[in-house]
Amino acid sequence: QVHHWRRHKKCCKMISSSPDMHLRYVKAYEGYKIGLNQKDSGEFDQALLTFQESLEIFKEFQDDSDISGCYFEIGSVLSSKKQYEEALVNYRKALEIHREIRGENHGQTCDCYEAIGNVLGEQGRNNDALIGYGKALAIRMKNFGENHLHTASSYFNIGIVQLNKGDYDGGLISLEKTKKIYVCELGVEHPETVKTNAAIAFCQQSMNRSKKNVQL
Repeated sequence: QVHHWRRHKKCCKMISSSPDMHLRYVKAYEGYKIGLNQKDSGEFDQALLTFQESLEIFKEFQDDSDISGCYFEIGSVLSSKKQYEEALVNYRKALEIHREIRGENHGQTCDCYEAIGNVLGEQGRNNDALIGYGKALAIRMKNFGENHLHTASSYFNIGIVQLNKGDYDGGLISLEKTKKIYVCELGVEHPETVKTNAAIAFCQQSMNRSKKNVQL
């Protein structure tokens, strides 16, 4: 973190060293914001180019926060394009920087773990996905406690992966924990609660089918 602070000071010094350097940094920052809008609009190819251009400029200034933000968003775009291996490379680069400059229990470190879990889940790598989701849950439990909406989101992600693995008992436990938080914090009619109830119902149906197959 001391190393990061020195690099951040160096970045600030470079930005203030000349009008051209300041404008170049502004170009990268504005490009990053444009990339976010392009991503939200579904313009993934253009967003990818925009984030990559901003990343190359931010690397000149050597500010880790800006660099990690670009890596994360590039990972997000690549995931949306179903280019999962490339997405993982960029998410892991973002994770490495966040762990170094912010620590293991920071919210942005948690976001990286969750994003990695999402991609691994899409690839069907359920055991690896559970590791990512488990690390995100541990951070959220530490930062927010058991009964927070962010914690509920982690339980839900874990429950779905357990369900996909055929671990219906484990999935049901995780989803019931999700439901308890959502009912308390959002109410029984909230869409997140309804979605969780649907997942629980599917899990119970899968358990019943599995038991019938065993009996046969």
